[in-house]
Amino acid sequence: MKRIAFKGRRRQAGVAAVEFSLVAIIFFTLVFATLELARVEYLLNTLVEVTRRAATAAIAKTKHESYTHFVRFQLQLLKYLS
Repeated sequence: MKRIAFKGRRRQAGVAAVEFSLVAIIFFTLVFATLELARVEYLLNTLVEVTRRAATAAIAKTKHESYTHFVRFQLQLLKYLS
C-alpha cells in the first residue's frame, strides 16, 4: 500500500511549480499592463492640462510673468515625460 501512494506522489512532484508559473505569468502581465495604462492616462491628462493652460495664457495675454513661466515649465515637463 505504501508503494502505490509513493508512486502517486512522485508523478506530481513538480505540479505546484508549473501551476504557479502559469498563474504568475498571467498575474504579472495584468499588473504591469495596469501600471502602463495608468502611466499613459497620466501623460494624457498632463497634456490636456498643459494645453488648456497654454491656450488660456495665449488668449488672455497675461502680464503676470510668473504664470507664463509656469506654463513654460509645464511644457518642458511634458517634453521630458514623453
